[in-house]
Amino acid sequence: MHVSACATGCAESRCDEDRQVDLKTLHTRCGASGQLGFATADRMREVLAIEPGSLTPLALIADAAGMVTLVIDAGLMDADQLNFHPLVNTGSTGLSPRELLAFVASCGRKPIIVDLAPAPG
Repeated sequence: MHVSACATGCAESRCDEDRQVDLKTLHTRCGASGQLGFATADRMREVLAIEPGSLTPLALIADAAGMVTLVIDAGLMDADQLNFHPLVNTGSTGLSPRELLAFVASCGRKPIIVDLAPAPG
């Protein structure tokens, strides 16, 4: 299962690449205080030390200031393997959800896991 992301002001949202996410309401679903949007290329370089197109939860290792909160789609937690860019977009690396959570914890973080499925109706 490949995973895509949207880099946001202080949150990085992880969801299946085919999942449609409403950025206008995402903040209410993950407990953020304001609307979320895409980070600029400069902000990605500054905070996560990665280039646009390479966003990955593995970049949390570069966020020593703790500016980024990882938001993970609950639907991903049942997958056998999640594939991410290994800090560059020329390759992919696979982790189980358990391994991803262990990595995030090793960075001193606790992700927000939320159901990003579209609301019924």
